[in-house]
This record gives sequence, structure tokens and C-alpha cells, in this order.
Amino acid sequence: MGMTIPKPIKSISTVKKMTATRKRPAGISARIYTAPPSEERGMTTWHRLGTKSELLERVPFSVKVDRHAVAVFFYDGQFRAIGNTCNHKGGPLCDGRLRGEFVMCPWHAWEYSVITGRGPEGYDEEQVPVFALEARDDGVYVQTPPTMPRKLIKH
Repeated sequence: MGMTIPKPIKSISTVKKMTATRKRPAGISARIYTAPPSEERGMTTWHRLGTKSELLERVPFSVKVDRHAVAVFFYDGQFRAIGNTCNHKGGPLCDGRLRGEFVMCPWHAWEYSVITGRGPEGYDEEQVPVFALEARDDGVYVQTPPTMPRKLIKH
């Protein structure tokens, strides 16, 4: 059970020879790694969530799309998508109870419209993100970035 211990490198020229012969692995250009996300470049992207029947079995549910936590609901015969994080303390809106068009956060009962992302009248200055949804022949798609961004009011 002898272990081979490598000999120490005695000169810098040996290191230069070793690194000069090493080939750079093929891969993705550094330009792509450092490029900002598509939404920061003004681009939108559609992401398939599943078929209508698959989604109907799961609603309400949350899904991570790009960097967004999206809560999907079915209200008034349509799928609706808003940000899944409550503005108050970060509760998961997909776990809340839907009362009419409003979902109630399960943590502290803050409410948001699944249509507009805003709170009920009198509390409508705050808003969670709203995402566009589109039903196509092959499934239901959500668009990023959100069509309406998060709006926070300092309390």
C-alpha cells in the first residue's frame, strides 16, 4: 500500500512548460457566461408549464421560472400567474386560499388579486408581480419577465 508522493517542482520554467502544453478545454465562450439575463436585455421568453389538463390537476401551484417564483391559479375560467412571494413577510401565495379574485397569504392574511397583483381597495398601493399566460394548442405558457413588476411601499 505504498503511496506515491509527487516530487516538488524545482523551477518556474518547469511550471511554464507544464502550463504551456495544457490545452484549454472547449466550452462556452466567456462572453456568454458574463452576458446579463435576457430580461435585462429587454427580451421576453415564453416557458411551457404543461397541458391545460395537467395544470388543472395541480392548481394552485408554484414553479420556478428563470429567477422568478411564480404562483399559478385558475380563476374565472382562466389560468392566472402572479409572484409567489408575499410582500409582507415572504409567505408562499400558492398555499393561500383563493376568495374570489384574491388569494390570501397563509402566513398573515395579506391579499392580492390574481388578475392585477394588487391588494384589495385601500391596500392596493402594493403589488406582487403579474405574469402573462398564454394557452396554445400544445400547452399553457408563462412569459418572463413579469408584465407588472413588484411594487413595495415602505410601512
